[in-house]
Amino acid sequence: MTSAPAWNLSPQDVTTSLGTDPAQGLSEAEAARRLAANGPNELPGKPPTPAWRRLLAHLNDPLVHLLLVAVVISTLAWVLAEPHFPTKPHSTAILSSSYV
Repeated sequence: MTSAPAWNLSPQDVTTSLGTDPAQGLSEAEAARRLAANGPNELPGKPPTPAWRRLLAHLNDPLVHLLLVAVVISTLAWVLAEPHFPTKPHSTAILSSSYV
């Protein structure tokens, strides 16, 4: 191929440098050879978003932030009130279910 970029060349110069005829295209054998040598004519796909980033995207919501603050306040109130009110078995179950 010439040293000039392909977009600066005329269509005839590009087809000549690539060794093809625009009227007939590539032969089956030449197309198979180029496919084996260069791979398919497609752009690489965008890499998938990691699962941890998708999870954090779900947590980036003002309502979720409000609920997390409410859980922290509720837990602090429960821990501070514990010396005055002994733990009952059902209170632990209620607290643990609020985290889920």
